[in-house]
Amino acid sequence: MRIQRNRRTAAVGAVLALAAVLIPGAWGGPATAAAPRQAARPAPATATTKGFDPSRAYVPGSPTPLQTSAGTAAAADDPASGPTGPTGPTGPTGQATPAAPSADPNGGTLGLDVAAGVETAQGVPLTSPLPGGDSLQVFSMGVVSRVRADGSTVWQRGTGSLYRDWHLTFNSAGYVPTPQLVVGTDPADPYYVTTGASYSMGGPTPYAVGDLTGDGSPDIAVAETVGVNLGAASCGSCGWPFTVPGSDLHFGTFVTVLDGRTGATVDHELDPGFVTQLAVVGHDLVIGDETGSPSGKNGPGAWDSVTTVRAITLRGDHGTTTAHQEWQYSTGAQWGRLLGLRPVPVDGGAVAVSWTDTPLGLGVPGPPDGHVVLLDSRGTVRWDHRTAGYPVLSAYDPSRGLLAVAELTDPATAVGYTLTGLRPSDGRAVTAVPTDGVLPTTLTVGALDRHAGTSWLVSGVVTTPDQVSPPGYNFTAATVAAVDPAAGRTQWTRTLPAANGNPPQPGTVAVLPSAGGAATVVVGSYLGSVTPSPQAPFDSAFDVTGLSGADGAVRWEHSGDTADPLTMAADRNGVRGVTAEQRAVVYDASGRAADRSPLLGDLYAAVSADVNGDGRPDDIAGGQSGAVYAIDGRAFSPADDTPRTLWRADVGGPVHAIVPTAVAGRPVLAVAATDRVVIVDERTGQVLHTVRLPGQYVWNVAAGSAGGRTVVVTGTDRLSAFDAATGQALWTYAPPAASWFANASVTDGIVVTEYQDQVGRHQAPIAMAALGLDARSGDRVWTAPADPAATFAPQLHNGVVAGPGIPGAGPDGAAFAWTTADGQGRIDVRDARTGDLKYSDTDGSLTNHEAYALDSRAGLIATGDSGSAAITPDGPQVSLSASGTDAGIATAGGRPILVTAHIAVNAYPMSVLSTGDASVAPLASYQPYQTGQVDVTADNKVLTTPIDWRAHQILTAESGQTVRPYQVSIQHGLLALAPTGSPAANAVRQRTMAPKAAAARPTTVPLETAATTVARTGTAQPSGRIAVRGWSGTGSPQLTADDPAGYSPAALRAYLGLHGAGAGQTVAVVDAPGDPAIAADVDRFSAQYGLSQVCSGGTTTGCFDFTVTAPQGTGPDDGGWGLETTMDVEWIHAVAPQAAVVLVEAENATFASLFRAVDSAAALHPDAISMSWGIPEEFTDETYYDGHCRLTASVCSVASGDYGHPGSYPAYAPAVLSVGGTTLQLAGDGSVTGETSWSGSGGGRSYVEPVPGYQKGVVSGGRGIPDVSFDADPATGVAVYDSVGPYGQSGWFQVGGTSLGAPAWAAVLASADQLRAAAGKARLTGADGSAQRAVYAVAGRLGDIVSGPANGYCPAQCAPGTGYDFVTGLGSPRAGIDATLAATP
Repeated sequence: MRIQRNRRTAAVGAVLALAAVLIPGAWGGPATAAAPRQAARPAPATATTKGFDPSRAYVPGSPTPLQTSAGTAAAADDPASGPTGPTGPTGPTGQATPAAPSADPNGGTLGLDVAAGVETAQGVPLTSPLPGGDSLQVFSMGVVSRVRADGSTVWQRGTGSLYRDWHLTFNSAGYVPTPQLVVGTDPADPYYVTTGASYSMGGPTPYAVGDLTGDGSPDIAVAETVGVNLGAASCGSCGWPFTVPGSDLHFGTFVTVLDGRTGATVDHELDPGFVTQLAVVGHDLVIGDETGSPSGKNGPGAWDSVTTVRAITLRGDHGTTTAHQEWQYSTGAQWGRLLGLRPVPVDGGAVAVSWTDTPLGLGVPGPPDGHVVLLDSRGTVRWDHRTAGYPVLSAYDPSRGLLAVAELTDPATAVGYTLTGLRPSDGRAVTAVPTDGVLPTTLTVGALDRHAGTSWLVSGVVTTPDQVSPPGYNFTAATVAAVDPAAGRTQWTRTLPAANGNPPQPGTVAVLPSAGGAATVVVGSYLGSVTPSPQAPFDSAFDVTGLSGADGAVRWEHSGDTADPLTMAADRNGVRGVTAEQRAVVYDASGRAADRSPLLGDLYAAVSADVNGDGRPDDIAGGQSGAVYAIDGRAFSPADDTPRTLWRADVGGPVHAIVPTAVAGRPVLAVAATDRVVIVDERTGQVLHTVRLPGQYVWNVAAGSAGGRTVVVTGTDRLSAFDAATGQALWTYAPPAASWFANASVTDGIVVTEYQDQVGRHQAPIAMAALGLDARSGDRVWTAPADPAATFAPQLHNGVVAGPGIPGAGPDGAAFAWTTADGQGRIDVRDARTGDLKYSDTDGSLTNHEAYALDSRAGLIATGDSGSAAITPDGPQVSLSASGTDAGIATAGGRPILVTAHIAVNAYPMSVLSTGDASVAPLASYQPYQTGQVDVTADNKVLTTPIDWRAHQILTAESGQTVRPYQVSIQHGLLALAPTGSPAANAVRQRTMAPKAAAARPTTVPLETAATTVARTGTAQPSGRIAVRGWSGTGSPQLTADDPAGYSPAALRAYLGLHGAGAGQTVAVVDAPGDPAIAADVDRFSAQYGLSQVCSGGTTTGCFDFTVTAPQGTGPDDGGWGLETTMDVEWIHAVAPQAAVVLVEAENATFASLFRAVDSAAALHPDAISMSWGIPEEFTDETYYDGHCRLTASVCSVASGDYGHPGSYPAYAPAVLSVGGTTLQLAGDGSVTGETSWSGSGGGRSYVEPVPGYQKGVVSGGRGIPDVSFDADPATGVAVYDSVGPYGQSGWFQVGGTSLGAPAWAAVLASADQLRAAAGKARLTGADGSAQRAVYAVAGRLGDIVSGPANGYCPAQCAPGTGYDFVTGLGSPRAGIDATLAATP
């Protein structure tokens, strides 16, 4: 199985844009045909039709064209275009609501007020048993609830109510994102966090349960990150900044303490980073906050902050609660990764903290990978145990008094882990059991036999180093191993059985004791993404297996619709969990699955009826969990986290449709519930009849009267009818060939529908037809086959509607949706009794049909992803703007209005349906909830629910297409909106959108084609950038030319005005392998510019000494490193043409290999070593490598990095000369005409390295970089010839970056040493700081860069200024710099 994810990111989340892939026919026509749009045909002036004419019938026209001020209407169907809708203090989100409906310039108004709403949960519910048999459920997207054993809600805290308690408002109104919790980490990358992906490795604990207020009952603390996306649903460039009074943070994590009995907020705080760990120790809440300097303006984090763990105590005084900090532990690491926070019951309550900031892939040898620190009840460090691997998992074993830690071997180097037992008294490791070839995923402590001591159980996935590329990995099997810590050996290892052809990925291991004999080890696993099908519509991605504690033998197994492993938790009754369909389940030791209780999941269908007879409509809704709820309309209010439920009916499967009907005057509900049709008593919620249809996907239901009985019909792979009074089957109809049916509709005793034969993916059906059947007998009354030459396929999703009100069709009209052969949409209107075709409307707006709105006042409206159209005998009246996944007709001011669901709820005057392809904005829009479906009630309320992704997936598959669901991170729920105001005549609002600027193509690209700029990756990258000369027709950058461009050696030699040429001196270059033709490339460069060639064939005069050595051996060549190497060598030769150059190639780009190469270079005693590489940012153990450049005979010249603040290591090493970058303008004679800072110049202040002696009085708080600068802007870069360059290109490149400055300054130092040798002075070296002291002593002779762009957003010194700054250091060289340095002592 392959698991691949994006690299860890701390910024950014996305609102989705619903695309045409939502529905069957999304690729609407043949694969070779686009879907052309046909303009709406205007009704003739003499039209005699009595059908609804949207352009005139209810909105008679206005002489005043609508003029709209810029910015008053945003694109409601485009999340990126900005907000338009109200969100209200009385609304679910707690955002500001206008006091009056929106106005238009023609004098009318239209608004959508929130009448009632309840938020439904999203994401994975982390489960924890509570006293009394209840469970706590903390959802990975923010909702927190307490539920009873039967699944009913005790209390719920939706994200909207939490936002109100936090006094949070988003800086831009509109779609309201949910908070997110850090639920897991990636097994192959401890720095990659997830918000609920089932492949997660355990470790983070974003919630904690304990008595924090001292009242004897458990409280709940939960950490929820707001404003950014934590990885699983990342869009890479967007987020939601917020404002909280009294805080200058716009992103961060809220830690909230809730009263466990009521759910009320007891206390909350806002932390600047990501709170990934919470624990309750005694009555203290221990908070682990990962933070550091922000990566951008107003980004997560706080300047100069580091990851900390601290304890707070809640104290009550006169009804108020305040938090007091008891202690704080600092890791000293910016963005240090907290891997575990485990209470240890020693010394009055201690806590073990596991953390790391060591990058992956540093190589061997290298520093230790992590820390396990024990803090006592006062926060004092009792011990700090350095771990060889990453301490990714930990658990305390109370019976043995040991802390179990799984130390992950660096997965970029090898695969395996060591299970270590640490003694709390001194941190000494008393047991260590290594395991090779496995990435661990969970760690659990439990007794496998009532007569034996505890064992430590580790689950994991089996893989090999060549299958791992963090954070992606392949694996071939999964195992669970039981370890005896006393004996230091593995008791047994069991390979888990594969399911659906996939090896499982274990996510939970729990031990259930047995009254006698061996315990049962329950393992919850993820089986990989499974696409639902009509035959298997339930989510079947999980597996639960019971193993014998004695030997690991499989006792029982459940695969398919089982609990998500991340939701599973053990108590005395068994292992609790929640399925993907939001049903709570408990597994006992025997494997019996009990208590499959429905929870309040997403709601996909809603209707209104007076359930309790109080004269006010109540709301009835059902959805994901298989429950149908009747909510008291009188008590249902905005932002009602726990609305009053009149009844709850468990219908057994996810609900996709609810249709009110009656049996002998008794109101009932016909429910389509995935694999069954259910009849429910509307008054009581009693399930009257359940008709199971195994192997069929039941997503639609219709009801009507025929022959004195109420007939309920559903279309699946057949058409089936049932007696609503008895639940008995009446008849079934199926064509000769296997087929798929659209929904059905019943009118005047006739059932109408359409179907197509079953086809493979992306194949066109052959047999397809509309038909009418006798509702009593199922006899075929008429059939209207579709001609494949004119018709591509039926549009199955809600493609059929029948009844009075269809214009031009009389009382028994029926409409059928099709996709034409040329890719347009077509609606056929027929007589439902005879099948006679009345007329057809064809238009591009009818492609991707989603729903009909049939209303006596407005006629028939067809809505889909391509727009909406009024269906009339005179042709469709179209609006391409009023698109949506559902639609309804409501009333405002006595006029009908069109309401569509398209993520937002949008309201339009009916006149919108005459606007064609004009860009029109809704007059009113409600955006906070993600909405996919609407239902207009009898009392003119608009009920909204989320989109039913499962139905779209399966129906699209039935049509031979594919659609993938989005994981959305904006609020979901059941919402009731009330239209207000009265739109003016022809009140169509033209959309005011600024024209989109053409996307600017980058002018430079990095040397490394797979450059990784995130921290925590210990594979170095070259610090150079290439100027882009042009772009190919396929969008690829053109980087080379036949002739050189950029500064020449003569130009830079004239600029530098050097007195020496490096004679008698040597410069070493250390790089990773890249250019096997380096000598030939240097000769080509030298020939171009009249420089001496490489000495060869025994020649020693008139040439320059260039040698290549690879003392470790050499690995694969890389084009990026190849261009880096040629630039380094060519430009050392250009600046110091008489100096010898030695290229020392490392085996690979790991720090271990590169610094071994530095050692080899240092052994040659060169004047300088050029190092144009590094890894972004710093880590606390970087000092492990500092000694490699602490040289008594040389100095390391190191590029500071090309990604701005904070720069890279080893530029921060105190013994190196760190070189930043500028934009340098030269005249023809080499004189400087202008020089400014370059924004890519790496720079900042170290939080690891102290201020070295040569910087005292210049910087404070830590080593500052860069020391000096050089031209780095690729636009003012230099010419480099390379025959094996990056991006598959070769020839003359124009290159810049701080990679140019490192070899150039190395050559300058060689020239200075030439002059110093002639004067009898010692070399400038790094060990004693003489090189740096000399540079700082002549700062006044450097070019001080005082203007230009900043290199970041830090509060101070990230912009150039007089004197030293973190962009250009002291400045750039000026003429005669070598002589100036030679003159220093």
